[in-house]
Amino acid sequence: MFIKNKIMKKTYFYAKKKHIGNRFLNFLANKNNVIVVDINKDLKKSLQKMAAVLKSGKNMIIFPEGTRSTDGELGDYKKTFAILSSELNVPIVPVAIEGLIKLFQRGVLFPDHSKRSV
Repeated sequence: MFIKNKIMKKTYFYAKKKHIGNRFLNFLANKNNVIVVDINKDLKKSLQKMAAVLKSGKNMIIFPEGTRSTDGELGDYKKTFAILSSELNVPIVPVAIEGLIKLFQRGVLFPDHSKRSV
């Protein structure tokens, strides 16, 4: 999956603080349109940041399950994306990434491109 640079510049991602666990990753997140949230501390603040992004006409990528699957099966969706969509009257465009579990296995820092299929 490739997103054109023009679109990528106005696209934001939502990530849990536990995935941005060190200063370097935090620096990269802040420089690359990533909204980092500690779900136990500042959920309201992160929702406000995401709302501001959407109100300004930019894109937001949210993984609705909130985590990667351990077995490739869909998990329960979190409410964040539905709340934002309904409150701000913005559309949801569902996208599926098939085979991601093979490419990005848990505990592995870099994807195994030998298992990639397009």
